[in-house]
Amino acid sequence: MQKKKEYLKFCRNKEKRLYIFCKCQIYVLNQEERGIKMNISIDEKVKEYLKKKGESAITIKLVTADNCCVPGAFPSVEIGKPKDNELDRFKRFDIDGVDIYVHKMIEVKERGLKIYMEGLSFLSRPAVDGVKVL
Repeated sequence: MQKKKEYLKFCRNKEKRLYIFCKCQIYVLNQEERGIKMNISIDEKVKEYLKKKGESAITIKLVTADNCCVPGAFPSVEIGKPKDNELDRFKRFDIDGVDIYVHKMIEVKERGLKIYMEGLSFLSRPAVDGVKVL
């Protein structure tokens, strides 16, 4: 925890760290101190893919499959950040210069999330492992 200037309000800075302001001191809380613990790893091929597409963000959300036989929710990886009106539904993490937006309803396995490339050649796309599927 780092000490900052004197103020009386809540706000976020560029690094999206939450500041708690009290009458005489400001303390910066990192993600672990706020109770958000998530181990996320990104494969180098995914970083290359993002660079090639000109993007710097990945969104991980749940897609529901409602049918008569096997209903459920499955993880989906999309390139880019969520729409502005949906941002409050996601937690943001900065991993190696890539913004990762993870839907708040996603339950992560103990080993964390791994983002990797799935598929062959020009049909490959980012995928995620480590999401508890409902």
